Amino acid sequence: MTENQRENIKKRQDGILQTVIERAKRDFSEDIALIGGTGSYFRGAYDEFSDLDLLIVCDTERGHAIGTCFLLDGIGYDIYCTSW
Repeated sequence: MTENQRENIKKRQDGILQTVIERAKRDFSEDIALIGGTGSYFRGAYDEFSDLDLLIVCDTERGHAIGTCFLLDGIGYDIYCTSW
């Protein structure tokens, strides 16, 4: 993987993460306790096939509404929610 490809992947992943955080603050500020990251991206070991592994801990049932899944550039993304 070239440095340019790596930078493009980082921009895409960071953009998704920022969008999730902004939505959590705007729409679920009283419902979400924690947003955590795990997996290859957060270890810095990502490649062109890596997704973004996020775990969202909800304080209320309403918070689970932020969970979703989607395809972007042929990569499946799953945003999982769980309760404490």
